[in-house]
Formats: sequence, structure tokens, C-alpha cells
Amino acid sequence: MKSELIFHLVTADKWKERLQNSWYTIGENDLPADESENIKIPCCKPDQVEKVANRKFLENESVLLLVIDPNRLEKPVRYQDNADEEFLWIEKGLNSSAILDRIELTLNDEGLYSVEITTRD
Repeated sequence: MKSELIFHLVTADKWKERLQNSWYTIGENDLPADESENIKIPCCKPDQVEKVANRKFLENESVLLLVIDPNRLEKPVRYQDNADEEFLWIEKGLNSSAILDRIELTLNDEGLYSVEITTRD
């Protein structure tokens, strides 16, 4: 079964804080009280990574791009169409065995993240 890789962006501090016992989760402190039971790890498709990095992480000096193999996930990936984009997330947590790589992103000379992801057939 072949599946496209998915990605999650996180600050280095949050990565260290959230990774416990081979699981990466978003803590209840990161969510409104009424959503603590509905924990979702937001993810991106390859063509969305740069846009999300520049929209949500420009104020952060150390940002990691987690490369995730959906075939290795122990929790389901959910998809939702919203206007012109499809959003995806992993429910309840991310097992670290599904993370193929962690790549530290750096800002370019213009103060933006420049991320190009190419796939091979």
C-alpha cells in the first residue's frame, strides 16, 4: 500500500515537551477546555508545508518539520475539505515509529521559510 507522506510542524521546545513514551501528543494545556477530549495533531500535505510554516511559525527561531509515514500510524488520519484546501490531522496522538525524520527549518534571507518537497515515484 503506497501512501503520500504527511508532515507536522512544531517548535523544538514543544517537540521536547510533547514527546513521551514513544508518543507525541498535544497536551490538554494547548487546547481550550471543551476540546481536551478531541485531541488532533494537525498535519500538512507536501504542497501545504511552506504556506503553513510562514503563516504560523515566523515568530519562532527553531521549527521542526516532522516527516510522517501514514502507513505506520497507529491512530487514524482524518481529512476535511474546507473551501480550496484539504485539511488533515491525526486523532489522539502520533506514535514516534511513524516519524521518518525531523528536519530543522531555518529562515531564508527574506525572513521566510522556503520549503520544497519533491516526491519520487
